[in-house]
Amino acid sequence: MSIFVNIIVFILACGTISCLIAMFYLASQGEKKLNLKNLPSLEPRALLNKSESGLTGDLSIVCEKLGLRSFAKVGLGELLQAKDEDIRQRWREALMAYEVDFAICDPRTYKLLMVILPVEQGAPMKPRHDMVIRAMGKAEIPYLQLGNYNRAGLEKAIKERLEPNLDKAAASAAPAKKGGRPETQVSWSEPEPEPELAS
Repeated sequence: MSIFVNIIVFILACGTISCLIAMFYLASQGEKKLNLKNLPSLEPRALLNKSESGLTGDLSIVCEKLGLRSFAKVGLGELLQAKDEDIRQRWREALMAYEVDFAICDPRTYKLLMVILPVEQGAPMKPRHDMVIRAMGKAEIPYLQLGNYNRAGLEKAIKERLEPNLDKAAASAAPAKKGGRPETQVSWSEPEPEPELAS
């Protein structure tokens, strides 16, 4: 009986040792893969698909006309932050896991004014979009869910959601007059929360 027990103990001990060796091996391999001194072969990746590229062009034209700046594929943690400084860094890391398709910003400070979320007709809301919309509600930032559109309609939708801030954007983006004092910079007021802005 004791021999049988010893055999079982020996087998269990060998199994445990094997598992530990395998764990250490995998951990060392993982460290090698993350070692920035041993980069793998890399290639460029497209940030935008075909439809997003078209929207980027139209949005750039509209924003230039309105005195705004637009950005594509920005981490949510780059656009918003927790008001409480003690938890700010932790929440920044959590928010960076979510990407905003298009952000419209103040041309002087790059402060977020509005986000645009492209949607497909009849398609369910993406979990990423749900998180972005919830975050915009907390920050009292308007958003636009954009399906089929034309450039004139896009401009109208942005103007409706951002007025009267557009005049302030134009003032902050305007260069100083030659030989004169710079234009007075007006601080931004936050838009009222509008949870039902989807169009």
